[in-house]
Amino acid sequence: MCFDTEKITQNDVSRRRYSSSFLCSENDFQLMRDIFMKYNGLTPILEEDHSFQLVLHQRDFTPGVPILANIADVVVKSRRMIMLLSK
Repeated sequence: MCFDTEKITQNDVSRRRYSSSFLCSENDFQLMRDIFMKYNGLTPILEEDHSFQLVLHQRDFTPGVPILANIADVVVKSRRMIMLLSK
């Protein structure tokens, strides 16, 4: 599902540092880690083979900064957000 809340110009997109950000709850963190990081998962394929720049919480968030501030920062710097929603 993709929501476009405002018109984004090509100039806005080109200034964004990241291709995509992945967010999930702490309960789903292990699943996301397994998919994207463990056993040469999707991260190396997307970043090295396809030149995507991904944001991964455990790797790219700034330590010591509140989680909501980190999330807000990557939302602004990312072209797309991918969220795993669960109960």
